[in-house]
Amino acid sequence: MNDINTEELLKRSKWVRFIFMAFYAFILNIAVLPITLILIFIQFLFHLLTGSHNEQVKKLTDWLISFFKDTLDFLTYNTEAKPFPFDDNIDTQIDSKDELDEPEQVNTEVSEEKATSK
Repeated sequence: MNDINTEELLKRSKWVRFIFMAFYAFILNIAVLPITLILIFIQFLFHLLTGSHNEQVKKLTDWLISFFKDTLDFLTYNTEAKPFPFDDNIDTQIDSKDELDEPEQVNTEVSEEKATSK
């Protein structure tokens, strides 16, 4: 129990993770939490003045909450996946977003047939 495993202490991956953890903890405290609180207040003002929420502020807040959750999962060892911008699956997230943003294909043959029959 009192033996210290020096191999475990010197593993590079553990120290790299520690650096990432310090970086993300700093980002959470300095940037994400204050920005989220400001956006909450802005959303309240929109609700107060217009009676509805602002969709752009909502999307940004949703992204920040997702980043906050991913970061806390990483910091508390619930996952080994690093949050944005160092996450490994960012390419698949971008691809799936592109698929959702593609415009719907419209069947123009029916419209052309109607135009030629008139």
